[in-house]
Amino acid sequence: MKTHEFFITAQKLQLLNAPKTDVMFHGLSMEPILCEGDRVVSEEVKFKDIRVGDIITSYFEDKYPTRRVVFKNKKYLTVWCENRPNRGIVDVQPHEVLGRVIARKRGEQLLTNTDAEWLELANNALQKYQALSKKRAYKRIKHFIIRKLNLD
Repeated sequence: MKTHEFFITAQKLQLLNAPKTDVMFHGLSMEPILCEGDRVVSEEVKFKDIRVGDIITSYFEDKYPTRRVVFKNKKYLTVWCENRPNRGIVDVQPHEVLGRVIARKRGEQLLTNTDAEWLELANNALQKYQALSKKRAYKRIKHFIIRKLNLD
């Protein structure tokens, strides 16, 4: 096993075996709830206990994306990057889930997933995703009708 692969495997095992982990968030994909440099506290979670609106960290290749759950069935979750409305929508299998985000530390401020501000941000994100989904569905239907009527 190469050193890089060993390091990734060790990170994954550490995340999977820790009841709670505190890691630094990188990127802009989850603003405003998570920003570059925030400390993210995750806890181990069973797939059956994950709800739409939760933020989860999963394992994908050699990365650990943290995204909001926008759909769930018995076989997979659909997760979304809030700050990239037209990208970052992917499906996550149960074995890829590493944990559920339960808090964010930004400087001295701690925001938990039970705080009113967190719940409001979750609600706003889900409404934004639903509006985007309706808009996409409308565009697909419109293009389908145009093709069928040979108006394109």
